[in-house]
Amino acid sequence: ETLENIYRQALDSRGIVGLVIGTRPDCVDDDKLALLQELSQKHHVMVEYGIESVYNKTLRRVNRCHTFEETADAIYRTAKRGLPAGGHMVFGLPGESREEMLQSSGIISKLPLTSIKFHQLQLFKGTAMADEYHMNPGVFKVFENNLQHYLRTGKQWEWMNENDEYYDFYQYSFDEFYGQLVLSREIQ
Repeated sequence: ETLENIYRQALDSRGIVGLVIGTRPDCVDDDKLALLQELSQKHHVMVEYGIESVYNKTLRRVNRCHTFEETADAIYRTAKRGLPAGGHMVFGLPGESREEMLQSSGIISKLPLTSIKFHQLQLFKGTAMADEYHMNPGVFKVFENNLQHYLRTGKQWEWMNENDEYYDFYQYSFDEFYGQLVLSREIQ
């Protein structure tokens, strides 16, 4: 009831045309999705999920308290109601290799997502993860100067997954997008 009041109040405000709701997959139940579906009849409504990783070992490691299967279920339930679903992934989480990060694209490409944002891991002083990085930096995949140079030059990063689907990542301006990679999917 509280969320409904907040959403309706926001949508009744002058100049507001819709809602993009960022949430965790374990915070969206069928009642909330029904409300969002109802609101979407008159307004743009999109749900963006913090997927973070497709690997349960990583999700446990970073204390997300949900599984990838729960994430996929939430995304499928959202799409089934005709709501656009977006996702956020984090590259560089402790224990994930470059190969795992690349393989994750094939896994998430099977989900009914309308958008995906890739973020590099950011560590903040005073957090448990920053302390862990200082004690054991080898478990983190750090994107430093090479990635930033690569992104700033606007070059294309591409690969094929196991279904022969072709993916490209473009980054036209690292500063403009503040480190987010924009995914463009094309089937050859």
